[in-house]
Amino acid sequence: MRYVLLLRGINVGGKNKVSMAELKEMISHLGYTNVVSYINSGNIIFDTTDSIDTINQKYIKDIKCLSI
Repeated sequence: MRYVLLLRGINVGGKNKVSMAELKEMISHLGYTNVVSYINSGNIIFDTTDSIDTINQKYIKDIKCLSI
């Protein structure tokens, strides 16, 4: 299934800068495939067979730790 991850408040007005390449790599390391970012907005599209609950758990554990 294809999902969209919307991260709010990054790369806005020069604050909370996050490299989209690093973010895509982080998402890929979680086991997700076909990871692409939409512009420099923090919006990530990816494919996975994980349930939404599993995605949320992985997000909380591995991605939410971004210091933004």
